[in-house]
Parts: sequence; C-alpha cells; structure tokens
Amino acid sequence: TLVTMLVEDQWVFVPTIVLLIALTLYASFRSVWCVLLPMLTVFFSLVWVLGFLVLCGRTVEIITNVLPPLILVIAMADSVHILAHYREELGRNENREEAVRDATAYIFTPCLLTSVTTAVGFGSLMVSRVEGIWSLGLLASFGALAAFVISITLVPILLSLLPTRAFLRPRRGNGSALDRGLATLARFNQSHKSHILVATFVLIVLSVVGVFHLKVETTLIEYLKERNPIVKAVRHIEDHLTGTSTLDVVFSFGDPGRVNEPENLARVEALQAYLEGNPIVTDSFSLVDILKRMNQVFRGGDPAFYRLPESREEIAQYLLLYSMSGEDEDLSRYVDDDHQSAVLASRLKTVSSAKMDRFLEEVKEHIRTAFPGLGIRVTGISVLVT
Repeated sequence: TLVTMLVEDQWVFVPTIVLLIALTLYASFRSVWCVLLPMLTVFFSLVWVLGFLVLCGRTVEIITNVLPPLILVIAMADSVHILAHYREELGRNENREEAVRDATAYIFTPCLLTSVTTAVGFGSLMVSRVEGIWSLGLLASFGALAAFVISITLVPILLSLLPTRAFLRPRRGNGSALDRGLATLARFNQSHKSHILVATFVLIVLSVVGVFHLKVETTLIEYLKERNPIVKAVRHIEDHLTGTSTLDVVFSFGDPGRVNEPENLARVEALQAYLEGNPIVTDSFSLVDILKRMNQVFRGGDPAFYRLPESREEIAQYLLLYSMSGEDEDLSRYVDDDHQSAVLASRLKTVSSAKMDRFLEEVKEHIRTAFPGLGIRVTGISVLVT
C-alpha cells in the first residue's frame, strides 16, 4: 500500500539525512561532541513534535509524513550556532562557564527571531482549508519553537558539563582547508561585485518567469513509476473494470417533477453521450439508463426500444414501478425525491492533474455552450483534487 511505501521510504530517507548531517558536522568541527549535541537536539525536538501531534488528536498523514526530515533540518540550526560561537569564545577565554554564558547570550536574540519567523512562515500554512496542510503548518511551527527551546537549554547545560578540550579548535598556521576556501570565496566576491550583482538579477528574473510555468500535481500515482505495484493495479482496474476517479454532474431543473419531462432527460442523455466520447471516461450511468432499459423490457426486449420513453406520463409510470420493486434506494442515487434534480455519474481514469484540469474545463465549456441557462453543477472526486 501507499502507507507502507511511505514508511519504507522514511526508513531510508531519514537515516541517510542523519548520516549526511553527521558527516558534515564532523567535517566542520572535527569533534564527536559537536556531532552528538545537535543530534540530541534533533531527537528531543522530534519527540516533542510527535508527542504534540498525539495530544492534538492528529495522525501521521501523507503530507505530515515530511515532518521527520523537516524537523531534522530545523532543529539542527540553533545548536550549531551555539557550538560555533562557543568554540570562538573558548579561543579567547578558556573559562568554560564564561564561554557558555557569552555564547548563549550572543546567539539568543538572533536564534529567537529566526525561530519565530520560521514558525510564522510555517504557520501561514494554517490558512489552508486542506486538513493535512493545516496540520503540517501547526506541527512545523511548534517544531521550530520547540527546537529553539531545547537548543537554548539543553546544549548550554551539556556544554557546562563537558571538558573544554573536546571543543577547542585545533590550531593551524594557515587555517583549515575550509577557512582557506571561504577566504578565497570572500576575495572573489569583493573583486567581482558588479558581475555578481548582474548575475543575481538575471537569476531573479529567470526565477520569476519560471514561477508562471509551475505545474501543480495532485495525482498520487504520478509520483510513482509505471512498474510500481500500485500503478499496475490502478491500470489493470481501469483497463478491465472501471475508472478509479469520479465525476458527477448535477442537473437542477427548477421545479419539482421536471426531471420526468422527456426534453430534460434528453439533455442528460446528450451530456452523457458527450462524456462517453472522451477516452478519460470509462463508463457513466444516470436515470436515463434505467428508463431506457425499462422501456426495452416492457416492449419484449426489442433493442429498437432501448431509448427514452416519449411522454412524461410513461416516464412517471416507469419510475413508480421501479420504486415499488424495492429498488428505490438505487433510484435515489440518480434523482431526488421531488424529481427536481438528476445526477449523471461517471467514472474516470486516473490521469495527471494538468490533463484532468483540461478535461474538466472542456466539460464545463461544453455545458455552458450546449445548455445555456440550465442549472448544472460539476462535482466529484476529480473536481475536489484538481
């Protein structure tokens, strides 16, 4: 299942990120403790976020599934800033207590503002009406603030208990390779300021242009390869059974009983024929199919009579007989009790959001052109997720 695949991906993705972060930290600080302390911060931050998730009555969903790697990145920053400044303070003053106090005081306000702005940024997702996105905004905002609280308390406490020699920067005459590389980069930036500004402006313009070419994709199987078992199952169902998405067209004819008028049912039939002519639509069903089948059966099964009855009275009699047969619940799926509205239900193949959006626009445009002034509403899963 998709849930199983997401869990399996996390077991690969999260350890990989942890390993890369650990290697980067060690390459930067050359200290095991400078790797372990940020990792502890990440661990406790993640525990807090998952605990908060449970307290809020939420569950891990497809969207909130990104929380673990997200918290890994957010929770790492503050503790790294503390460690970096702590090492600088130790280089000037090897008194551990003073170095911890000065480093914490120095980074407190910048890290607080950074954490608050990060929380506000993720909190903006809470304006979304999509439950999963709302939950992600809430949990990520909490995670940003929790990471700050844990970093500003746990890391200084541990630093005050650990020996200073584990954090002292090794002295090199010409500095480390990283220091030399950064110095070279700084000199390059100073000597090519105008070129860098022009290149930055060009990149910004290109980025703005690219924004207008963004494509939104909400079809989950579009993220999977064709050989994936889920994709294969969906394609098999669509090829041999029916579509996996829905499109419902609701006809509102205004007054009670108007569904029974042959000209109104002919409109439903016409739109049904139009939909079935599109390769995305696998099948459709409506009140029209019930009446056509009954009309054929009551005339000895003659295929020539597989058509709509010609009078309102005949239609009303067929519907009365159908309801008396005990199948009234099936009938209610396609017409309301007052026979004022009718539903045309169709099944669709699972296609990309862009292709589905074009199809829906074509359907709506056809409705506006072919049935002007008629109250018709298009709904269904395909509309909701596109």
